[in-house]
Amino acid sequence: MFLTVRDREMLQWINGHGFVTADQAAIWMGVSDRVGRRRLQRLVEGNYLQKKRFALNDPQFHWLTKEGWQASGDNLAPPKRINRVTYFHDWALVDLAQQLVAQTKGDFVPERRLQAERRAEEPWRKRRWTKSHMPDGLLYIGDDKPVAIELEISLKERARLRDIITDYVVSTTVREVWYFVTNSTVRRAIERATKNYDDFRLFSFQLRDGSAS
Repeated sequence: MFLTVRDREMLQWINGHGFVTADQAAIWMGVSDRVGRRRLQRLVEGNYLQKKRFALNDPQFHWLTKEGWQASGDNLAPPKRINRVTYFHDWALVDLAQQLVAQTKGDFVPERRLQAERRAEEPWRKRRWTKSHMPDGLLYIGDDKPVAIELEISLKERARLRDIITDYVVSTTVREVWYFVTNSTVRRAIERATKNYDDFRLFSFQLRDGSAS
């Protein structure tokens, strides 16, 4: 099949998140679900995308094949497999990213791309990359510093959360941190951890049915 420039752009967008569902791809294309699914199926038939579902009631998700990666021109290698443990969080993050882009007209850079940039830029120390917290994504709005985006669907250990907040407090690379939380328990924990700082904002986020896991 013939790949358009738009197809290659979509393949790169899919690869940035790791995987997306058909309805998310349709939103990105700005078409109906039916038209979007038909286009994705053609990319599957052309061996540019592969699809899978973990359980009967889960939606099918799509990610790049090796051929799709090569055709896309993306420097970021596609995931070898989709992580079942983080699947629901990562699925919800695509929804959140699309909502933020629609509302702010900004540009969302997901964690997978941020991690790849870090590996390319940071020095090698004692056979491992230096580690500091990486947000779920960065939202660029205008010419300001980006906003760090965090989607929390489960409660982190208090010490881990404290370390993350400390990383942000000393950071000079982000303008604000926006936490999107899915339940009151997580909200209370974030509120306690950030109550002494001005650059953190909390928002409620509604998960789809079936993604609260």
